[in-house]
Amino acid sequence: GWTCHHIAFAPNYIEELQRHDIQVNAIDVGTGTKGKVLDAIANGLLEMGSPYALENIDVTDGDSCVLFHDADEAVAKLRDIHADVARYEAMAVKGRDAVLRAHDAAGCARELFCFE
Repeated sequence: GWTCHHIAFAPNYIEELQRHDIQVNAIDVGTGTKGKVLDAIANGLLEMGSPYALENIDVTDGDSCVLFHDADEAVAKLRDIHADVARYEAMAVKGRDAVLRAHDAAGCARELFCFE
């Protein structure tokens, strides 16, 4: 089984992230939590997200994250995670590696400002 927590406020967000294995972001309007999605993936959590949550993040559904479109699909994917933990642990590692590589602040600044 699994334990689910809705955390309304965390005084130290990164410390709280590191206590968990999966983060679920069901964003359907706006992208105000995009930084939190990146933080979760960069800290090794398996990210489960809606299309808006994962938009413009360098991860791929089924390889480095879990994409869902509605609550029924999210529940089905959680059941699959429970049935194949090793596969999804490897997926979280791939997600972390992809985000640290593609969303690195120094690398983005070099690319944006054409620094050599």
